[in-house]
Amino acid sequence: MKKIFLIIALIFIAGIFALNEYLLYKQRPKDLAFVEEVTKPAVRFVRKFYKENNRLPDMDKHDFAESGLKCLGAMGIYKGGDKFQDKNYKDFAKEIYIPENQYIIWIWRGEWAELYYSANSTIYSNIGKIYFPEETEEREITMEDFPTRFVWNGKNVEPVLDTEMKQNYKTLITQAACLPPDFNGKYKIAQFGAGTMAHGFFIINLESGVVTEGFTFEIALDYSVDSELIIRNPKDAVLDCWKDELEAGEKIPEWCITEYYRFENEELKMIGQSKPEEEK
Repeated sequence: MKKIFLIIALIFIAGIFALNEYLLYKQRPKDLAFVEEVTKPAVRFVRKFYKENNRLPDMDKHDFAESGLKCLGAMGIYKGGDKFQDKNYKDFAKEIYIPENQYIIWIWRGEWAELYYSANSTIYSNIGKIYFPEETEEREITMEDFPTRFVWNGKNVEPVLDTEMKQNYKTLITQAACLPPDFNGKYKIAQFGAGTMAHGFFIINLESGVVTEGFTFEIALDYSVDSELIIRNPKDAVLDCWKDELEAGEKIPEWCITEYYRFENEELKMIGQSKPEEEK
């Protein structure tokens, strides 16, 4: 009887996880669209205004009158010297003082806010951190741009399973932690299925045992033992997956975007994205 209850409990947990992954999968295109259509235009406008006027725009002085931004009624700017806190984001869980000549753009989305912090050129969004530096000539991001700084010491440490998610994949993580590294010098990637056209992964530090939960991807994941870079849905894999549709004159779905992440300090940060169809 205990075994039956255990099996039912495991099926229930797996069902909850699959539902959560599906909801994230459906939400992601909306989050990406918000970043591209709302957050980034706001950041570009504030940067340009600051360069041209040597000050930040003021909401009360009609500085945004001709900006065309979609977020004016739900936007604020915190300036150098201001206090700021947002418990939805780890970097701002504790109150900080914004340094002089820096700022935070705050955009309300209805249930949470999305941020841009000029001090580290980073957008904080529902899909994680997105590095958004001053825009220059665009080029393809490669593994060679972010070489690893680590050399594995040859010793495997028992992984730390400190969340329910990691406990649910104990066997997968434990087995992977016994293997040699295949990412960023001393890390091992452990992938798993998360439903139709959805996959997840963990990043295991073979020396410390720290396990980082990755994100959901649809097509493929590209990485190297010699690089800090992880590519979600690499363009070659996307073009191959939708080869028949493209030959029939159809387009790759809007949600199928190639994204580039840098793994640093046990954390993934998005540093760029592109539409594979445009690079064909």
